[in-house]
Amino acid sequence: MKLFTLALLFVVTSASAQWSNTTNLFYDSLHMAVSNAAQAQLYTLVVRSYPDSGYFVIWQDYRNDPSGFSDHASIYAQKYDKAGNRLWTADGVPVAIGASNVHYVYNSNDYRDHHYAATDSAGGFYIGYADDSVTNVTYQRACIQHMRSDGTAVFTGSGFVIGSTPAAGTSVQTQLIADGAGGAYVAFTLTTTVLHAYDYKDVGGAMVDSTITTVGQAFSTLVNVYPNPVTNNSVTVGVQGFNKDERVMVSLYDLLGRRLYEYGFVADDNGTLKTPVSFNRLASQMYVIRIKGDAHGDITRALMIR
Repeated sequence: MKLFTLALLFVVTSASAQWSNTTNLFYDSLHMAVSNAAQAQLYTLVVRSYPDSGYFVIWQDYRNDPSGFSDHASIYAQKYDKAGNRLWTADGVPVAIGASNVHYVYNSNDYRDHHYAATDSAGGFYIGYADDSVTNVTYQRACIQHMRSDGTAVFTGSGFVIGSTPAAGTSVQTQLIADGAGGAYVAFTLTTTVLHAYDYKDVGGAMVDSTITTVGQAFSTLVNVYPNPVTNNSVTVGVQGFNKDERVMVSLYDLLGRRLYEYGFVADDNGTLKTPVSFNRLASQMYVIRIKGDAHGDITRALMIR
């Protein structure tokens, strides 16, 4: 029997723990089945849930594929509490189902090196992905979905559309991280030269965006971070393009969307400022720096190497 299983090494002290016995990986009876639905379930994502310390398991699912050849993907998910007890419907709940292919993996890219889903800090999650439902896959749309803590989707069908490719044959590449404030930063491409970035939040069933910017291939045009990679305990963030005396917020986030640093500054007479950002006690990994003024802002990345 085909079983889509989750085998994770968790140390749990509860007597009712449900996590798999991973002492022998060759027997289905020792694994915890996530889905036994028809056809294939692929490209598993595991996302931590906050504040309840549970886990979401997310995957591309082909149970609705009429071709039977894994060409028509949907996205499904399951939630477990911290002891490993299943919380949502058996075999998973639908996250996004389109008229064609709905997917976060494109052309077999290594999805493990990308961030597609993140906690909403309220027991649910956001996820960004591509939808091929327009004109029989000729065009693609960038979409976002918000899953509530009870396993229901806020938006029907293929989700909330945040952008569409302007020309045929162009793929959508979407990535998403939590913003630490109940929403999510989502970035995506609609052409080969421009990266779009937004800060979305579900407010009463309406997806509200606080637009960061649309930036070119250099990723950031308003912010300069140096040195980058970071090899000591701080970097200097240089900001330009703001108004005289405009208040500018500089925030540092990890890739889980947790805000690690935030301070307010005032731009000088030229609309610029330079300020140090502390990386003291931070681990070696990628971080996101967000700059937000009164009317516009920007994001950039900094790599910490110790």
